[in-house]
Amino acid sequence: MNSNNWPLWEVFIRSKLSHIHVGSLHATDADMALENARDVYTRRMEGVSIWVIPSIEIDAFDMSGGIENPTSEVIHAHPTFEEEQPISKASNNEDWVQWEVFFRTKKGLSHKHVGSIQSATAQGTLEKALAIYQDTLKVTNIWAVQSNHITASNPTDKEAFYDPAEDKHFRHATYYDIPDEVKHM
Repeated sequence: MNSNNWPLWEVFIRSKLSHIHVGSLHATDADMALENARDVYTRRMEGVSIWVIPSIEIDAFDMSGGIENPTSEVIHAHPTFEEEQPISKASNNEDWVQWEVFFRTKKGLSHKHVGSIQSATAQGTLEKALAIYQDTLKVTNIWAVQSNHITASNPTDKEAFYDPAEDKHFRHATYYDIPDEVKHM
């Protein structure tokens, strides 16, 4: 199987307060995505926690039309969104679940985790997130994902988690020996 046929995963790293989107990768499952995220995005063992989320599970809302007119985006078309779909209201008889909410405050910046919200639908999550944060943050894009779709590294297992990467040193140019011929040029 070609790796391009594998599902796409979004990777978030928490180094200080919030998980921040650092990129995406293809992997067969959550464990592989977590290990690959460690190897690709934390070469110097930065961060205390990694989250990987299947791209297809993220509900994205483009806020460029304003708060009154958000449009859904298709995450699996990452990194650009090709098709806009109107947001549909879901029925009120669904069970509430916990959602994690990520805001991008400016085009070109990464999505940043801003908090958790209890809601039955992605639309309800969007409305609650805007009610809480719209006065404090200018938002260009919102991602919402049900918490149970997140696979996370355990911060208490940080040492063991990074052990396999110990021998993969990131080398700056200052670590390489310079041949004498080059030194005297």
